[in-house]
Amino acid sequence: MGNGLAYLWVDRKLVAQYQNRIGPRWFQPLADIVKLLSKEEIVPHGIDARLFNGLPVLALACALTAALYVPLVGLPPALSFPGDLIVTVYLLSVVTMGLALAGRQYRRSVSLIGAVRTLTQLFSYEAPFMFALLGPAIVAGSWQISTINTFAGSTG
Repeated sequence: MGNGLAYLWVDRKLVAQYQNRIGPRWFQPLADIVKLLSKEEIVPHGIDARLFNGLPVLALACALTAALYVPLVGLPPALSFPGDLIVTVYLLSVVTMGLALAGRQYRRSVSLIGAVRTLTQLFSYEAPFMFALLGPAIVAGSWQISTINTFAGSTG
């Protein structure tokens, strides 16, 4: 998390330099986090507050859990078993459904349009993503991400 905040500060500083500005001080990302956490959470009337608040948390949890199976920065994955590619794709699909259901909680036409728009955008990226994962898995002959990664590294 500290690296993410440092990268955010460097990004803002570089953009400011490109625009002939000074840019933020070093503590600006921390101040942004404090401001974000101090804001009031507004829950619309007529919805289930547990689902409205819980579905985005579930989506984030699934995305972070999916990251456990992916080798990052040359390090081996934290968890690995045969079939972890299928579990990872499933967990990333739960993210899409969780966000859509959270947006659909409010029973207004604008909310329905927003939920359908979100689903359309996210599903349009999921099909090519799954096909991009399917090819290397078939060539490597495995549904384990670390095996596919090792196979791709040895042939490249």
